[in-house]
Amino acid sequence: EALENCRHEITSAMMKSYPQLLQKYASDKAKVSPLVEIVMLLKLELFSLKRQEQNFMTTLELICDAFFKHGEKDALRSCIKAITFCSKESQAELQDFAQNKLKELENELVVKLKSAMKEVAVGNDEYSLLVNLKRLYELQLMKYVLSDDLYDDMVNILSSLKDTGDEVPTFLLLNMYLQVAWSLQSIDSANPSEASISALLAKRNTLFQHLEHFLNSLLEVEERGRNGSLLASRICVILAEMWCLFKRSKYVSTKLESLGYCPSTATVQKFWKLCEKQLNVSDETEDEDANEEYIEETNREVVITAAAKLVASSAVPKDFLGPEIISHFVMHGASVTEIIKHLIAVLKKNTNDDLPAMFLEALKRAYQRHAVDFYRNDDDSLRSKSLLDDCKDLAVRLSGMFIGAARNKHRVHILKIVKDGISFSFINVPKQLSFLECAVLPFVSKLPMPDVLDILKDVQKRLENVNTDEDPSGWRPYYTFVDHLREKYSKNEGFP
Repeated sequence: EALENCRHEITSAMMKSYPQLLQKYASDKAKVSPLVEIVMLLKLELFSLKRQEQNFMTTLELICDAFFKHGEKDALRSCIKAITFCSKESQAELQDFAQNKLKELENELVVKLKSAMKEVAVGNDEYSLLVNLKRLYELQLMKYVLSDDLYDDMVNILSSLKDTGDEVPTFLLLNMYLQVAWSLQSIDSANPSEASISALLAKRNTLFQHLEHFLNSLLEVEERGRNGSLLASRICVILAEMWCLFKRSKYVSTKLESLGYCPSTATVQKFWKLCEKQLNVSDETEDEDANEEYIEETNREVVITAAAKLVASSAVPKDFLGPEIISHFVMHGASVTEIIKHLIAVLKKNTNDDLPAMFLEALKRAYQRHAVDFYRNDDDSLRSKSLLDDCKDLAVRLSGMFIGAARNKHRVHILKIVKDGISFSFINVPKQLSFLECAVLPFVSKLPMPDVLDILKDVQKRLENVNTDEDPSGWRPYYTFVDHLREKYSKNEGFP
């Protein structure tokens, strides 16, 4: 009640002066966003009750004008939020007016956008196109912009772009994605028409083609500036959202079954490779761009969230992407760690029996990153050691999930990880024996003594008829592993 009284007082005080403030400061980049959002604090019905309809109309017209004066995210987003608020919260004739203004703004934007596309098509500057694509993006975040040929126009201009920056294709792809998402939402799932499904499939398939084109081209380019990374982040996120949107299981045995989609294994692998590149963007680079527009939609946390969403929702098979994500558990700071921790919690709840294999595969991939880097960079022993430490840290974190009662409950799972991990360590000996120490040992420590004794006997038996003197340094991790077990459990009776 106190809040409503406050809104009443603010509205009464601002009715006449608010349009004047907008008139004076709407062109000011620093002031326009908070100024425009004031309208969402007002009780709009008071404009009718106090016969101030003209001030309401003037206010709305000034906000619409501000939308076309600015091209920055905050100003555009505030204007759209304010106009949408007015179209929903005002009453009677004022609501009709607000809804008409929103439609007029939409129509004017489409006209400006198509004009800008024509200008770029004949070789003119793309600034106007970029600004209007940003405006369309902000508008489409709130509502479906239904316009004949708009999608096809965006496809055509995207196909014809040459030697342009990354921002224009980024916002073309974002707007195409939103068009597809809104088109899907608009279909009557109970009684869909064949025409609507066919039209949506055409849009979807075209977008997939362009996304995969950019996916391939970005992977081919070894060195790009930060803008390249921003485009790559967008590609990762849009692909993930599209795969979730059209997840095959959502449409099985429905009238929309033809919309179901699952990407190929090769495409998912390329997707993850691009995600990894974004995860490896340096902290310094991210800090430099902390104030860039839309950075909160393109940082590494957004990329890993998009990938994790695919696994958690089963939009793609878990056997490849799940371990890849988990293998980065401890590599990229607290935020990424929390996201992956949440994914593991979801997997434990939904697919608990698959976790041992997924954990072991994650450890293998973390270890193989170390091995690949070691053989590529013989002179960079510090980096190689760091990657091996990452593998150790990963094993400690993953094994730490089997503590207390969980340790006894999941003994079979832990034992499977240990046994399969030992088998992996002894492939092509002694090259992978360091896996025993960095990845297997933390899990062994979670097992009861009888299991540990069996494990020791197993690894010792593997040395029968093997001459370890031929490569003593290669076999050192094996002896370290055995000595650690002996030292840790030496007080237990019967330990060999």
